Amino acid sequence: MLPLATHGKHGPWFNGWCTRITDLKAERTVTLILGSFQDSEPRWSEVYTAVLVDDAHGNHQMEQVFSDPAQAEMHNADELSQELTRRYHDSNSWTLPIGRFQTNGSSSTLDFSFPSGLHLAARLSDRVLWNPGRPFDGPEGWVQRLPSPMLPTHYFVETLASATEYELNGQQGQGFAHQARGVTESVADPKRCVAVAGGHSVLSPHCASLGGRLELSRNVPTSPSSHLQRIC
Repeated sequence: MLPLATHGKHGPWFNGWCTRITDLKAERTVTLILGSFQDSEPRWSEVYTAVLVDDAHGNHQMEQVFSDPAQAEMHNADELSQELTRRYHDSNSWTLPIGRFQTNGSSSTLDFSFPSGLHLAARLSDRVLWNPGRPFDGPEGWVQRLPSPMLPTHYFVETLASATEYELNGQQGQGFAHQARGVTESVADPKRCVAVAGGHSVLSPHCASLGGRLELSRNVPTSPSSHLQRIC
């Protein structure tokens, strides 16, 4: 769980990606989080990047960067976008002063260099769909069609467990990665949220779970929501 410490420039839009790499041989997980907040004007008010590195010995490293929104570019397919992940496209990319992220519907690449000197690069391949029969569906199921006031926050799993090659500070590694994106279409951001992903290898069973508490409106009580999937 990561509490996002922002500068107070919230809503009404949030877009973000989370990529979590698991290296069983090295007993290490590496997580990259991208987030962007958009105010009521047609510009990004805040762009956030974080990397988290954890190992089996309890060592934990985290670094966070807030980039200048004027130097950030986000694309949906080939079009420069102010809303980025509001609607799903096979190709999404972020270009920031500290690195670049891109996914094209079958593979993903990322390459980031942080101020401390920490460098992370990775390539995800062989996308594992949430629902192979309906590739544009995510864990929300039919409720994704509800109007924004009823379900303002959306969660889409790009891949459950893609084969991954990565480089962390010059060290090469392999494993699998879970990648998901989130978008909030109003100021009703989740008050708290916990995401869990797990698995033993690329071919073994995997699970992904997301839960949170969401205040739909002043007249509607805070509502818990969760999504869970397991594949064999």
